[in-house]
Amino acid sequence: MAQNKDYYSILGVSKDATDAEIKKAYRKLSLKYHPDRNPGNKEAEEKFKEVAEAYSVLSDAQKKQQYDTFGTVDSNDFDTGFSPDDLFARFMNMHQDFGFGFGNEQHMKHTYTGADKVLKINVTLSEIYNNWPKEITYNVKRPCPKCGGSGSKTGKVEECPYCGGSGQIHNRRQSGMIFMDNITTCPHCGGVGKQIKHPCTNCGGSGLIDTKEKISIQVPTIDKVLMQTYIHRGGGHSCQNGLGVNGDLKFSYNVVCENGFEINKNNALDIIKTVEVPLIDCLLGTTINVKHLDGKTYNITINECTPDGKMYRKQGKGFKVGNQTGDLYIKVKQIMPKKLSDKDKEILNKLRKTFK
Repeated sequence: MAQNKDYYSILGVSKDATDAEIKKAYRKLSLKYHPDRNPGNKEAEEKFKEVAEAYSVLSDAQKKQQYDTFGTVDSNDFDTGFSPDDLFARFMNMHQDFGFGFGNEQHMKHTYTGADKVLKINVTLSEIYNNWPKEITYNVKRPCPKCGGSGSKTGKVEECPYCGGSGQIHNRRQSGMIFMDNITTCPHCGGVGKQIKHPCTNCGGSGLIDTKEKISIQVPTIDKVLMQTYIHRGGGHSCQNGLGVNGDLKFSYNVVCENGFEINKNNALDIIKTVEVPLIDCLLGTTINVKHLDGKTYNITINECTPDGKMYRKQGKGFKVGNQTGDLYIKVKQIMPKKLSDKDKEILNKLRKTFK
């Protein structure tokens, strides 16, 4: 590092400035002279390097003491081997500490993001088969109307004095000739860099309250229902105290079977409808009416001596995905009589001899 530089003057602070004041001054100047805000301006780039160099000394207790005593930190005991260019690269990598993204002005404005809202949406086979629209109502945290989302009863939010508004605490320790930087989330403000002295009584200081919101969706085809998770950008929780952007709404589907209909486990395009058929009809044969998911009714012929579990196929009446269409299977479930009369028993005993 160059000798005889007035680092206090470079940062615009007095010699008795606190750590928080030094950090605040550095934040302000590093943003002012940052290359992304001054493209092609060599003078601003040099100022940025100079500000970074000054902060690297005054933010370190041992270096600061050496500098205050001797006016320099260029002795062997404190030589880190960093040139101003090295410092420039080093502080470029520390951008998240001060909430700005290089080459990305949008990121500079939004340091934080609200939590994502995750939903599991129930959809029936009818809704899938007919591709019906569906309205979803869910609970989500939104800005408190009483305080405007600030979380402050008075509307005033102050900078955290412990971290200087950065949301992070920097600690440095030395091991021989090596300096180790440790960056942790500020425990006083939870990393937001702000403090509220008079919390809003409506939201408790978070700036958020529970709100019900609705969105309309079009129930997709069966393949997408079973396989995909959907993301509705900005549909998640709002950020506390209005410090950032909303999180996302992420939802997937839970298929609800209905009226004896289910998805064929061996082929998701096929639908199985279980129908209860009395034992006598399974023996003698009959015709049954089956109402499908689209509301249409189909006549199904049950053959004589139909065993329990037998399936009858209606081709092309399953789910449709692209150019592929599944089938509808009618699965017979034999129903035994609850009670037999003496006459029934007499007839069945005669039939028993026939079956033998």
